Amino acid sequence: MKRNSIVLTMALLSICLMGQAWGQANKRVIYYYQTLTDLSPVINNLNPNTQKPFATDIMLSAFHLGNMSDGTLIHLNRLPPDDPSFNTVWQQLGQLQSMGVSVHMMLGGAAQGSYSSLFGNFSTFYPVLRQTIQNHKLNGIDLDVEESVSLSNIEMLINQLRSDFGSGFQITLAPVATDVEGGGGLSGFNYGQLFHDVGNQINWFNVQFYSGFGSLSSTTDYDNAVSHGFPPNKLVAGMLGSANDGSGFVDMNTVANTVKQLVAEHPDFGGVDCWQYFDAMPGGQSNPQQWSSLMSQTMGTNSATTAVQVDLSSAFNVNPAFVNDGTTFGGGGLDGGGRAYSAKLLGSKVSFGGAQFSLGQPNTANGVTSSKVTLPAGRFSALSLLATGLNGNQPSQVVTVTYTDGTTSSFTQSFSDWAHPQNFAGEATALAMSYRDLSGGTTEARAVNLYGYTFTINSSKTVSSVALPNNVNVVVLAVNLSGTAPAGQVQANLAGAFNISSGIVTDGTVFSGGGLDGGGRSYSANLLGTTVSFNGTSFNLGPANAADVVNAKGQTITLPSGQFSSLKMLATGVNGNQSSQALTVAYTDGTTSSFTQSFSDWVHPQSFSGESVAVTMAHRDISDGTTQVRTVDLYGYDFALNSSKTVSAITLPNNGNIEVLAITLAP
Repeated sequence: MKRNSIVLTMALLSICLMGQAWGQANKRVIYYYQTLTDLSPVINNLNPNTQKPFATDIMLSAFHLGNMSDGTLIHLNRLPPDDPSFNTVWQQLGQLQSMGVSVHMMLGGAAQGSYSSLFGNFSTFYPVLRQTIQNHKLNGIDLDVEESVSLSNIEMLINQLRSDFGSGFQITLAPVATDVEGGGGLSGFNYGQLFHDVGNQINWFNVQFYSGFGSLSSTTDYDNAVSHGFPPNKLVAGMLGSANDGSGFVDMNTVANTVKQLVAEHPDFGGVDCWQYFDAMPGGQSNPQQWSSLMSQTMGTNSATTAVQVDLSSAFNVNPAFVNDGTTFGGGGLDGGGRAYSAKLLGSKVSFGGAQFSLGQPNTANGVTSSKVTLPAGRFSALSLLATGLNGNQPSQVVTVTYTDGTTSSFTQSFSDWAHPQNFAGEATALAMSYRDLSGGTTEARAVNLYGYTFTINSSKTVSSVALPNNVNVVVLAVNLSGTAPAGQVQANLAGAFNISSGIVTDGTVFSGGGLDGGGRSYSANLLGTTVSFNGTSFNLGPANAADVVNAKGQTITLPSGQFSSLKMLATGVNGNQSSQALTVAYTDGTTSSFTQSFSDWVHPQSFSGESVAVTMAHRDISDGTTQVRTVDLYGYDFALNSSKTVSAITLPNNGNIEVLAITLAP
């Protein structure tokens, strides 16, 4: 099934010093990692709040016990753990541990035999297991039992591990979902009884919600496990990283929505794990680290989110959009043809995007169409709607948000018919229902949907109102405003992208290579300094007299993973003004934000829209070591981002006459 693996280990002292508190509840982000790929993307993918990796735990997969053909008793995949081919693996895992990530041995998996060997000759194999844990300073062990084992033996192993390694050592198990939902699985023992007997010795369960045993396409299986007595803080929701990793893959957008709902339902939700690291979506093999940042953002572990429901009571003009079953009604209902949602199926609240939307009262005016709605004053990053199209799909409808300064943000969105979902871009099903109500008091067995939509708005401005589509065939049931607030500003590391040497030099320095403008002229480090402040944002500059400027050639630069409302840039044009240049910011879900910006020449400021002078200098440096008395400027630019999404990278203009000195992301 899942994993051909055995678990790893750690030295006693390191375990006690580094392990998380025994039984501590947190939202874990866990990779199952086989020794086939580089871990540096995880090492470099830092949470902007903590400056630590988004991943909290690594399950090193897989360890196996047995009488191996090479005469050894334990293997990591097909080789002894100390084989030189694993040197880089251990070095990178050690680096992650130094950054606060726990590393566990995964023992067992689909390749059976480890547990029969262990329990068949415990006095031989357990000391080998214990020594491996100590030698490699592992923080824990994940017991992935996919062969028949007695309850007494697995409890004996757990108690022995706890006795040998203490309370700081993490002991986890990896049941299939049916094991924790009251059914059987692959292990041969009853997990409910195990939890009753030694649950206080188990840190958590990495539950496999895939391979036909369960699914994260909805909250049903996880909620069922909770109803069977397993507390949420002990249940980590396991998923497949991609369709190549087994059967039952669920796309990450759907999983993210499920996880958001689980976090809303269970504040002590235990977290998520991914089998397996190397091809985890949404980034796949080229960017597997994106899974951890996506899940961290989804669970809200690196941002504080506020949500404000918009009071629509004075705007309701669809009477009724939903009714109690058995109610006779006039007025045409939701669609004008005598059909309405069932209040019984809708409920009084609907969860979407991790937020709860309160609905109006049934059997009265409770929907809005073709209206301008006043919004509560405040600064928010997103506006969300629960809505639907009617009497057919409604393509390319316009939603417009107005701010108190008179400016607006307009969005074009297509709305699916409630009975014919089209999965339009920017649209997700918030609630699916099996029937609808008719005006005569009966019901019609027809699948209908309520959809959710989220629009990114300018969080630097105060909202005033929203104009809904002027179309009676688009009806809105609820609106809310939300904002995410990352802990602070995070500067992008451009060191690897600097491709101009001596774009900034100390006065009197002789330099070659063309300098900033290719003609032997550069900024003065004496005037520019090492740090520049622009619009309340601080930028650290590259080192003078070295590679310190990015010459734009259409390259893509990785950004610190996180949710931010703006990207701020210090840059300039050279050799003339550079008009209408294209920049693109990519998000981890594959979407992008594109911008068109003109850049003034450093000696000829044009005050282009979106451009401000960050620093004015009285001279510039020449390659022969002299200075030229000539006023030059460095400019600041501010690009609004979708703060409900996680940034991934920026693609610069393909124009060698644009020079970028620094980029900072701001909440």
